[in-house]
This record gives sequence, structure tokens and C-alpha cells, in this order.
Amino acid sequence: MNPIAPSKPSPQERWQVFSTTKLPKLTRRQRWGGAAGVIITTLLLTVLALPYVLPLTGPTAVNPHQLADSDGAFVEINHQQLYYEHLKGQGETVLLLHGQGGSTLTWRETMPALQAAGYDVYALDLPGMGLSQKGLGLDYSHPAIAEEVVAFMDSQNIEKVNLVAHAFSGNIATQIALSYPDRVNKLILVAPTLFYTPTAEVPQFLFDLGFLKRWSRVMLQLVLPEAVGEQLRSATKKDEVVTDELIDDYSRILHTPDWDLSVLGMLRDSSRNALSDPIQNVQGPVLLLWGSGDGWATPNAADGMLRDFPNARLVKFEGVGHLPMHEVPSDFNAALIEFLDN
Repeated sequence: MNPIAPSKPSPQERWQVFSTTKLPKLTRRQRWGGAAGVIITTLLLTVLALPYVLPLTGPTAVNPHQLADSDGAFVEINHQQLYYEHLKGQGETVLLLHGQGGSTLTWRETMPALQAAGYDVYALDLPGMGLSQKGLGLDYSHPAIAEEVVAFMDSQNIEKVNLVAHAFSGNIATQIALSYPDRVNKLILVAPTLFYTPTAEVPQFLFDLGFLKRWSRVMLQLVLPEAVGEQLRSATKKDEVVTDELIDDYSRILHTPDWDLSVLGMLRDSSRNALSDPIQNVQGPVLLLWGSGDGWATPNAADGMLRDFPNARLVKFEGVGHLPMHEVPSDFNAALIEFLDN
């Protein structure tokens, strides 16, 4: 009787014998080091590669010309396109500058009232905002934007203006009044934010890191489109004015190319926003328009401005927030036109 030949080991059995008898044993330190290496490699791949896998979820971008209003136009200033609206009148020129997140549409109730009062009215989308050109290649510091506004005035043959500015653009308008006093007749600041000293600089190299730039774009496009309505409601004291139409107006910028890169550019250049001179050097008449319930730009700041501007007065709207041009348009327009007419 022939003996039964032993069965041949399976590949799994051969590997088990090899791994237990032939491979070197790892020490506890080596095992922890290997695990740490795997974790670090995974984290690096997540941080460096994942943002390029995640989609940009914001609204589909279209050519800004498709979003323009019937009375709007584009002009090239210093190799960049700026968007503006113009309602022609026979009187003095009024130039309207919007705040952060705003556009020419901020003044949708204001422009017709000014034109009806006889004024020649312009509203400008500042660089990187509204329908104007965007991207990281622009200089978004307030002194640079102030120069762009003056160049825009030159392009329209505007010698002298009454400047109306909301929120952060109050700083830009004040810089224009300081640098070009002969070009500004009256200065009207709506809940202004003025920068008297430089702020801390964000390290510039951060904006050159591709993966960090991509992460920022992913997060901005994920969050901001959903937050427009809530931002408007947090800025106002009268929720009923935050209609779907108003939300759509303020969302128009989200349909333009590279709006998220402009947000990064403004952060990058923000340390250079300080005014070049004290506001005591502003010689023309100044009107401050403020909502008494403004939670974004505290009305208490008006006290110092009334003291420091040589020729200033304050009109306060009771029970109104940061957007008086939308919350109480009739009262806002009346105060503005009374000051311009005086």
C-alpha cells in the first residue's frame, strides 16, 4: 500500500510560514514609527491633494456683460474693466461707492431719487466687486482703489464730484478727499469704517501656496452663496426689506468669474488700507448718515468723526441698521438731497 503524499501548502500557508520565520521582527518603536508615517502621509495627501478633488460648488460663472443693467456700461481703466451705471442729469455730479459685498445695486432706490432732484448720477462697482474685473493680480489696497476711482472720473470727464460712500468705501472716499481736495465738493459717508493706522499684515507667501488657495476657494464657494440672505438680515434692523429680490441683487457678484480670488486679494492687501493723512485735513463739508441700530459699524464712532472732521454734521436714522438706503429709502434720500442742495 503506497503512503499518502503530504498535501502541498497553499500560498496563504507559505506566506504565513515565511512571515513568521523569515521576516525580521519589528520593534515597538518601529511599529509606532510606521503607523505615524502612514498617518502623516494620509494627512499630507488630504491637505495637499483633496482640495483639487473637491469641486467648486458656487453658482455658474458667466460673462459680466450678460449681467449688466440697461443703464450700465464697462470702461477700461489702467488695464482693468470697471462697471458703472449712469443716470444723466443737468446738475452737479454725484458718485456713489458701495460697501463690502455691495455693488451699484446698493443704490437702486437712491439713484432715481438723485436724478429726479436734478443731479447727474454715477454708481461704480469698485475693483474686484460687483461686475468689475476680479482676480489676484489686482491691487486692492484702499489707496490704490482711490486712484482707480479718480482715473474713472477722468475717463468720464468729471472734474468735481459729490462723493457718497457706504461702509468700507468711506475710507476710500476720505482718501480721495485728502489726496484730491480740488476734485471733491461734498463728502457723504454712510456708516463709514475709517482706518487710521495700518493693520497686521497677512504673510504674503500664504497666497502663493496653490493648495491653500484652492482650499480657500472651495470653502468660500461652499459658504458664501448660502449666507447672503443671513448677512443682509444681520445688517438690517428691518427684516422685511430683505426680500428675495434684494438677495438676488447682492448675489449677482457670485455669478462672475474669480469673485472668490478677489476676496483673498482684499485680505492680502488689507494691511495697506490706512489713510495717508489725518481726517482733520479734509476741508469740504461732510455729512455722516447712520442707523441708530447699526450693529456692523457702531454709531458711537460718529462722535470722534464729528470732532475731527473740520466741517461735519450727523443725521441718525432711529431704529435702522447698517443699510439705511434700503431700510428707510425715503428718509435716506431726503437727508442726502437736502445736504447736497444746501
